[in-house]
Amino acid sequence: MAAGGGSIICTSSTAGIKGLPFLAPYVAAKHGVVGISRSLANELAKHHIRVNTVHPDGVDTRWWKGSAAWTR
Repeated sequence: MAAGGGSIICTSSTAGIKGLPFLAPYVAAKHGVVGISRSLANELAKHHIRVNTVHPDGVDTRWWKGSAAWTR
């Protein structure tokens, strides 16, 4: 605010904009990121601070590779 504006970028997931089977806690957390970001965007707009989210999908990590066991 002291600088007269700025930008905040929050990392969510495609799970933050749609539901995914067998991942309810993860989906809820990512929807939470989107909700908090929207609230902050409304609160900080008057200070010329924008808030955006990014939604990556299908990042090949050990966590994701282990998710195949969840559907068995």
